[in-house]
Amino acid sequence: MLADPTSMPEKKRDWRQEVAQIQADAVDDWFNRAQILGMAGITPQFFLYFRRSTENNNGALVLAATDMPSQTSPADDGWELATPQALPRGATKNQGYNWVRENSGNLPILSWGK
Repeated sequence: MLADPTSMPEKKRDWRQEVAQIQADAVDDWFNRAQILGMAGITPQFFLYFRRSTENNNGALVLAATDMPSQTSPADDGWELATPQALPRGATKNQGYNWVRENSGNLPILSWGK
């Protein structure tokens, strides 16, 4: 006889994995853009911004090159600056991930109602 699915315990949320995925998504996006810009000889400074979570949706992180004339600031779209320090220029992907982890660990980017 099969167990009643409504009586099965709810799967525990792995918040560490959720945070790591949000961080990894931001780093992957940054690294891809930085490589493309680097091939064109452009090495802008990237700043970390975050979007707050809501009750049912996780927030997000983005590394934005706000010192480029064609780039608007994420703050114009409601993102908040996570730290006034820029990611060091020439950072490797691993260094970028460590930097993002250090600068985003206490940000309100996880939903609380899931």
